[in-house]
Amino acid sequence: MKAIADPNRRIMLRLLMVGEHSSGEIAAHFVMTRPAISQHLKVLTEAGLATVRRQSTKRYYSARPEGLAELRRSLQEYWDVGLLRLAMAAENEERRNESVTSLSGEYLEREVRIAARPETVFAYFIDPEKMLQWKGKSVELDPRPGGIYRVDMTGKDIARGNYVEIVPHSRIVFTWGWEGEGHPIPPGSTTVEVTLTADGDETILRLRHYGLDEEGRASHTEGWEHYMERIVLAAAGKDPGPDPWANR
Repeated sequence: MKAIADPNRRIMLRLLMVGEHSSGEIAAHFVMTRPAISQHLKVLTEAGLATVRRQSTKRYYSARPEGLAELRRSLQEYWDVGLLRLAMAAENEERRNESVTSLSGEYLEREVRIAARPETVFAYFIDPEKMLQWKGKSVELDPRPGGIYRVDMTGKDIARGNYVEIVPHSRIVFTWGWEGEGHPIPPGSTTVEVTLTADGDETILRLRHYGLDEEGRASHTEGWEHYMERIVLAAAGKDPGPDPWANR
């Protein structure tokens, strides 16, 4: 790719794709010294995009078909990756906009201090094994925007939603609700925002749960208080013990 980064070399390559040219014929298309022309042609030749044929004191250059084919493949891969990145960026931006919309209105908030760095605490929201230390009988996590967030709390109470935004070591946003036909808070109907702020070697964890009505805020306040106490211990490397809510 570096061989065609220079616009002069791209013009030379187009000339060679038409047919064989001597170095003098190529030089006639440019306002530059012969040594500069030779240097550009050397780069194209060493990159495998051109071949050189010597006849007496002259050198004739042609495009190398195999090199052009490889260049086309590289450009296609570059284009495909670029399109994929563009699509992912657009998707992430859309999800961020959705996140901003959903993070409005009244919310419940709980804040705790944990004796561990944010990078340690962060893992307890995206790593299934670590999450099970403080919450759930089984979990299914796909920590990327749009990925599933599903936690079987008790064997019958199952929270489900999707990750919306993940900023390593500082912020996690996911939707939340409960499986079960007719549940007043269905999967994905509310949003949880978790922020992690370093304070020395400790972390201030702030959780906000949006989209709940007054009754929902009351019941979820009790739940989050219970689980916040457990993550404070687990993330600090202590054993919170069996969850007394797991079989209730």
